[in-house]
Formats: sequence, C-alpha cells, structure tokens
Amino acid sequence: MAPARYLLSLRRDEVGGPVTSPILYAVGGDPGAPTNGVDKFDAQLRSGQLQRQDVEFNNPILRYGRVLFIAHGFNTSRSRGMWSGEELGRQDLNYECVVACLWPGDSHIGGAIYPFVLGDARDAGDRLATFLARLSMRADIDFVTHSFGVRVVLQAVRRLIDAQPERRLGQAVFMGSAADESILEWREYKKGLEAFARVLVLSSTEDSTLKDLYPKGDWVEDQFYRSERGRHRALGRYGPLRAPDSVLNPKLEHVEIDRRYEQDHNNYMPWPWDKGLATGGWEPKRVRVRTALEERSRNKALSDPAMLTPPDRFGDIPQN
Repeated sequence: MAPARYLLSLRRDEVGGPVTSPILYAVGGDPGAPTNGVDKFDAQLRSGQLQRQDVEFNNPILRYGRVLFIAHGFNTSRSRGMWSGEELGRQDLNYECVVACLWPGDSHIGGAIYPFVLGDARDAGDRLATFLARLSMRADIDFVTHSFGVRVVLQAVRRLIDAQPERRLGQAVFMGSAADESILEWREYKKGLEAFARVLVLSSTEDSTLKDLYPKGDWVEDQFYRSERGRHRALGRYGPLRAPDSVLNPKLEHVEIDRRYEQDHNNYMPWPWDKGLATGGWEPKRVRVRTALEERSRNKALSDPAMLTPPDRFGDIPQN
C-alpha cells in the first residue's frame, strides 16, 4: 500500500527568503516531469495537487505509526526540493506516511551563501521540532537527510528531545552529510541522538563537493559561528569520528560506497536535472541508494557489494 505523502514547508519563497512556521500540505498524484526555472510548488498548489492541511483538528498525520521525514540539502530551490522529496516518498520505503521538508537553504547568488546558511538551518530545525512534537508519542519517526539537511534534523531532534525527553525515535539515515566528521559526538546533540534506535551514515570518498568545496566553506562558516568546531573534514566523505565511550557506538553504522562507483554529492536523492529525463531521476547510483533505504527500512542487511563497512575510527572530539 502506497504511503500517505505530505510536504512540510518551512519556507515562503521559491528561491531563498526567510524560514517560516511549518505549513503542511497533502500531496496527491504523480509529481510530474521536473522542470528548470518553473515554480512547480505554486503550480501544484493552484491545480489542487497540494492541499493545505489543518493539523490542529485530528489530522490523520497525528495518528500514523511509521512516519519518515526527508530533509534536502543546501542550494535546493523549493520546487527541486519538492520534486525530489515527492519522488523519493513514492518509493517502496515501508512507511505509512512520508513527509518531505522544504527549508530555504538557497539563494539567487547560488553557493556563495554557504558559510551563512547555518542560521537558517538551525531556525528551520527549531520550527520542525514544534511540528514533530505534535505527533503521537507512539509514532515510529525516521529521518533521511542529504548534505546540509543533517544540520536541520540534528537541531530539530535536539529541541524535540529537550521538550519531550521521554520520546523515542526510530532510524536516522544521514547521506552525503555536509557537517564535520565529529558532529554526531558533539554534546549538544547527545540527548537527541540517544533517542534513536539506529543511526546509519552513508558516505563516499569520491564526493567532489565535500572534497573540494566543503573545507573552504566550513572554515569561513567557523569565523561567523564560533560555536562551530572541527577539522573541516566532512561526515559525508570520511564517515563518523567516534568517541571511545560514545553512547552511539552500539547503534551507529557507517557504510562507505566503494570508490570504484564514483558516488558524487548529487548521486543520493532522485535528481534528473543533470541527466535529463531519460532515467526519471533514478540513474544507477541513485538506485543503489534507494535500494539501501528500502532494505534498511525493513531492518535488512544491505545487499549491494558496493556498500562497504570500513573500520571504525576513534579520536578526540572537539567540544565547546
């Protein structure tokens, strides 16, 4: 049975703009062919394919048992985030409900804003937490993030567990994460991550964005956000650096995609713009990730031989 699909908008504009209070939309039908330069969110809203929901009055989303939240990464327009999230939500991921979260991590000047987007990611996470707190305490809530989306979700879970310390969470899958390799050990996220039953990190040493651009952008970001600390080595490229006594050790799994398959930064989420429409957004590298998500949502071992388990890495964790 296909899951109920929703969009949770934390933004107002197609490109850039402020973080807003969450607005929930039910998604009907096929996401349609992706297009460049077209505000598909507005088009779907006008056509009735998106239906704004009132979550205050016994909305079905408050009662679902297995719910997946998807958070896209940096430099993703509203329509691209919507299409990618809707398309992933249509797959056989074994959830009753899938929610694609849209947040304003982009601008009209492209990637130049990277060092300054952390504030919006934290704000979006705070507002996402207010929505998550409305869900049933019995709900099994999972997350899938790509790139900078990990910062949104870590912030959201931090605030959620601060407000509801008794809440338990399901699985988090952090893919191609644009965050420091040690971030899962930072003390401000400890209680939130403890609430998860499982945490899976998907990484690739062949991620050119995290290899070439992330270290420079992260260094500049550190100058503006003094709470940040790290070695400018990305979680999504090197995998997690663990503390020897970490509470995550029993539940944290790191899977590295074999470098021979050249898994790059935009090879995780469905994304047809760089390959045209021939693959429908699912060329082989993305199919590999989709298969892993389908297997993990059923607590199955990963079957693709490209999914490697590297040795755990332990070290000193920078803290404030």
